[in-house]
Amino acid sequence: MQSGLIQATYGLYPHQRGVAAGLLDYLDAARASGVSPADRRVVAHLPTGAGKTRVASHVVCHLLNSGPRDERGLVIWLANAAELCEQACDELSSAWSHLGRWDAPMHRFWGNYDADLPAISGGILVAGLQKLWASSRESRRELIQLSSIAAVVVFDEAHQAMAPTYERMVEALQWENPPLLGLTATPGRSAQAGPEDLRLAELFRGHKVTIDARGHGNPVTYLVDGGYLASPFFRQVEFANEDEAIDLGDAADYGAGLLDTIGRDQRRFAAVSDLVAREMRRHNRVMVFCPSVDNAVATAAELRGRGLDTVAVTGE
Repeated sequence: MQSGLIQATYGLYPHQRGVAAGLLDYLDAARASGVSPADRRVVAHLPTGAGKTRVASHVVCHLLNSGPRDERGLVIWLANAAELCEQACDELSSAWSHLGRWDAPMHRFWGNYDADLPAISGGILVAGLQKLWASSRESRRELIQLSSIAAVVVFDEAHQAMAPTYERMVEALQWENPPLLGLTATPGRSAQAGPEDLRLAELFRGHKVTIDARGHGNPVTYLVDGGYLASPFFRQVEFANEDEAIDLGDAADYGAGLLDTIGRDQRRFAAVSDLVAREMRRHNRVMVFCPSVDNAVATAAELRGRGLDTVAVTGE
């Protein structure tokens, strides 16, 4: 008889397995050591593209499967944007179809999706922050009831949990002390932690799990060297401009006013449009990040005028 390989149809890469194990090890150790249930909070930091939603899906399936047999429990997944809610539903549906031990209902509660929150008795609830907040603004009773059956609360884009309204919502969902798992790709924009990063650390009690760089310096370098992320090639776009260059130093971001000014620079606009047009003749798909919505719309119109199939994607 020949030996064979059993394929894991919902598997994880080694760096993802390390993060998932780290999250579960912390939560298990916290429960076993008598850490206050309210302090069972941990944030998972994976760079964009490293699969944090997939990792979190493995973790929540494990927690849901580990609950008492007569209490199937509930996963509460919170996200702000409709796209993130859709992504979470897709990923969790795939994860549970491979890892789950019973048929679990999927409850959608964002945008035009509605769910009878008091009637939920288990499964997976993916909720938009604004809709859940609006629903519970008059009374926290619904959130506390959900907390009583929650196996875990997941907060995608964990920085947003620091908003006062959402922080109060999280407190209500943790009323019965389910573990809180935060997901983020950007904990810290500079070498020195700023007030926002310190507040995030305080919210999650200083517990963070990230990718083991394994001698590669940082997680992004490890992912690029391992072939998990593409290696970027940077080329400066040159154009005549007499404006003074601005050095941000340790500042977090460019301001909206400066970005708008950059977007309206016609010399820069022409240089970028020419470059993108050349790239679109070499590649089937090109993505352009623009400094402002107006600049994105104008760039798309310019490229369409050159006969190139282009569309501007904005928040609307």
